[in-house]
Amino acid sequence: MAKHQRQKLLRELQEHISEAQQDSEIALDEHLFNIAGVALPNSLSKTEKDELLPALLLALFTLSQDPSPLCKLVLRLIEDYTFDEVVGLGPDLSLAQGLHLSATYYHDLTLSILDKAAASVSSAESIAQQGPILKALILLMLAGPEINVAEHARTTLLGLLRADKVHRDNTGATDLSGGQGLMWKRIFQDSEVYTTFFSCTSWTEEEEEDLTNRQRTIAQSRLLRFVEELLWLDWQWLCRSHDETIENKYGSVGIEGWGPSLLDYTTLHMVRWESDDTGILGDFLTLLTNLAHSAVAHQPSGYVSLHNLCAQY
Repeated sequence: MAKHQRQKLLRELQEHISEAQQDSEIALDEHLFNIAGVALPNSLSKTEKDELLPALLLALFTLSQDPSPLCKLVLRLIEDYTFDEVVGLGPDLSLAQGLHLSATYYHDLTLSILDKAAASVSSAESIAQQGPILKALILLMLAGPEINVAEHARTTLLGLLRADKVHRDNTGATDLSGGQGLMWKRIFQDSEVYTTFFSCTSWTEEEEEDLTNRQRTIAQSRLLRFVEELLWLDWQWLCRSHDETIENKYGSVGIEGWGPSLLDYTTLHMVRWESDDTGILGDFLTLLTNLAHSAVAHQPSGYVSLHNLCAQY
């Protein structure tokens, strides 16, 4: 795109956004944003993008109209940015706000930004310092109204955990190529974050999240899938107790070979079979199959633990 054409398009875009900010009756021009999304990412220099993006990000949180066209444009413009570069664009970027269940317009953009954090150990560790973001991410994974968004949240969370996983060599010594496990500690050892796995999926009278029975059953199915994948990342975090107060509150007390844990809760105490109307049995059987393989792969006692688990059915 020629320079004068690019400048004209930028001028039209900025004027349109300004008008929309001043008048909530003006809908964003989807055609204009589509043109900008095709033309600008490859024609603007990094410096020009750095100058444009802060204003676009600020507009995201001041518009009262549907911001979807603007979200898509921002997503295109930051494709080549690292997580740290995106965060450095301005202090107005609220990732926790963008993950809120009601913030449907912002979910894809926010999750895509968090995906960038999973590309770097240091960036994943910086997210681990922010409990509200991870609590909102887990809630979106379990209770998000759109299936594709919930699945994206699951892969994002798994990506962050994978990036910050502690690696060990054959002698058990820490391999410096991995992370420090800060993400794992935040998710399992921060009670405000850890309890979200239980509060979204439990049938106890202590229900904290405002979910319908249907939504709660769907959340159970999603948690089963998450636990199934997490088994292969680190068996130990799932099968040991991290906060007995929380685990006991939701029914997890452990059985022979197992202590109270998220895995014990998920496999023995979470599902109320008479209310199953989402095909959760298939997800449950898949989890048991992977649990068997994971138990054998990680430790010989897995045979005993799995036997004790299956004896409950």
